[in-house]
Amino acid sequence: MKDDVVTKKILIAIVFLLALHIVLTFLYSSPVTYAAKGIEYKVIYFDEVPTSDAETFERFLNNNGVEGWEYVTTLPWSYMIFKR
Repeated sequence: MKDDVVTKKILIAIVFLLALHIVLTFLYSSPVTYAAKGIEYKVIYFDEVPTSDAETFERFLNNNGVEGWEYVTTLPWSYMIFKR
């Protein structure tokens, strides 16, 4: 009977310490930023993008891909965003 009480107290202490560890990890961890990971962005004005036909546009995307640029998004009628 006495062993059950001790076991329960130990389990409660372990659960409390685990919960405390999780909470403190979230409170004191520094936020991860893309700049810290060395990510670069490339912004191209949409008028500078060759869109005369699909093949030319595909070549444009592939050339950027060869340089390590990954297409992210296009801001409506203004810019294309790439990152690497």
